[in-house]
Amino acid sequence: MFLGPSDPNIIQPQMRGPDTEILSETGKRIAAMMADVPGTIDIWSDRENPATSLAFEVDQTAVRLAGLSSADVARSLARYFSGRRVGEVRDGDDQVPIVVHICCGFHYYLAGRALGQTEAGQPY
Repeated sequence: MFLGPSDPNIIQPQMRGPDTEILSETGKRIAAMMADVPGTIDIWSDRENPATSLAFEVDQTAVRLAGLSSADVARSLARYFSGRRVGEVRDGDDQVPIVVHICCGFHYYLAGRALGQTEAGQPY
């Protein structure tokens, strides 16, 4: 394990965009350019494991009418996707976190209130 600041000799270019074909070709061109730099080693791509994202459009009027706040929506979304740490279990010298995730049938509950998908917002 490396303790201290990150290695200043490592670069990690990132590309983002909607067209995976263009991203793939651009990545190959960048890798080829990097390979031409003397002393460059360990050029690799995590293209096979792309990061995904989900945008969520919130209807602020519906949220307020339901008696909720934007913070309630943000907390509920964070719990849905990341879970909530509620404790830890000791395993020898290790402490293992206990994380509760919202189950599939409860994902429209915000701040303890059930809301339909279109009442406060929906993924797009």
